[in-house]
Amino acid sequence: MFYARDAFEGIEAMKRVETGSTDVNLGGDKPSAPEPAVSATPACACCAPGPVKLPDPVEKVPTPPFWGRKIFDAFDPALAFEWLNHRILFKERWGYKSKGMTKEAYAKQEAEIILPAYERLKKQFLDEGLFDPKIVYGYWPCRNDDGDLLIFDEKEGWRSGDSGSTEPLAEVMGRAEFVLPFPRQHKAPR
Repeated sequence: MFYARDAFEGIEAMKRVETGSTDVNLGGDKPSAPEPAVSATPACACCAPGPVKLPDPVEKVPTPPFWGRKIFDAFDPALAFEWLNHRILFKERWGYKSKGMTKEAYAKQEAEIILPAYERLKKQFLDEGLFDPKIVYGYWPCRNDDGDLLIFDEKEGWRSGDSGSTEPLAEVMGRAEFVLPFPRQHKAPR
């Protein structure tokens, strides 16, 4: 039985489970506690120990429907207004703070001043076509190198069965288009 203090120890524990290692000491400050004694006879038939089926150690990487980017602009621009955080917009961006006001006074101000101004601006944006939102999304082949994420050109897109995702890292590093570093602190807990 493993006890993981954080996600990183949990990952280490899962690696050991996959390899069949029985070492439960995850490198914490204290040695692992001895496992409690287990009775040779289970309390009931449903608790009888059986074989443990471990997951397949080969992770299957999904293949996306396309490589590269696509632009999605076939949606109603009014939908974007539903995603606005009104509290932040009104209080933080527009400066209508409720500090020093009663709840009733702020609710009155919101109903008489803030919401009508919001609806007027929303209508103007939609009627005059001032707001033309687009969603850009995509899939790019990538690999990790310790604390870096290597992102490759879409032409390098690996399909199921291709050897691209299993090539040695040293061979593909020079082909990376972008490198996104995810640096860790130099001192614990990193």
